Amino acid sequence: MGTRSRLTRSTPLMRDAATAEHPGLSADHSATLGCRMLDIIHVAAALVLGAKEFVTSDTRQGALAKQVGLTVK
Repeated sequence: MGTRSRLTRSTPLMRDAATAEHPGLSADHSATLGCRMLDIIHVAAALVLGAKEFVTSDTRQGALAKQVGLTVK
């Protein structure tokens, strides 16, 4: 397994922590923004980790990040 694949894989612990910390993220934003599960997990993980900025080229993921108060770059 290369470095890139190790860095981009979601671990069950992070996924569970992110969804437990922000259970309403999916219900609150999926229908209006069209977010997919990985979009929600990535943004929730950023919130769990205390991030203030979020870097993405995905329009829906960026919209979700903005909705929850992250600065999108």
